[in-house]
Order: sequence, then structure tokens, then C-alpha cells
Amino acid sequence: MSEEAFSETLSFTRCSSWNTKICPHLKDPHMQLSIINKPQFYLLNDQTVLKLNRMCVECKMFMKKLN
Repeated sequence: MSEEAFSETLSFTRCSSWNTKICPHLKDPHMQLSIINKPQFYLLNDQTVLKLNRMCVECKMFMKKLN
């Protein structure tokens, strides 16, 4: 059984377009899983998290929020 992903490993959630209508990957099944799950209840396996992070980092709309 996979370990659950911790929110600090979820780079895709730092995108300013994540979970908005302007996200170009909004209809992707993996992205839908990330939206359904609240950050405090993430149960995405490591492979899904890697896929989402890769998808978003390669996306031209990906922008990290400034702390």
C-alpha cells in the first residue's frame, strides 16, 4: 500500500491556476483527483503526485505563489 502524499510535496497546488477554470489540465483525471481531495485529506499515491507535479511544472500557466 502506498503512503499518502504530504501537502509540502504537492507542488501543483502552488499554481495560481490550480482548481480554477483557466487551468488547461482541469479535465485531466489526475487533476480531478487533486481537486476532489482537500489538502488535509490527500490520499494520492506518490506516482499520481509525481505525474501532477510534472504536468504542472511543464505547463506555461504554472506560477508559484510568493510566500
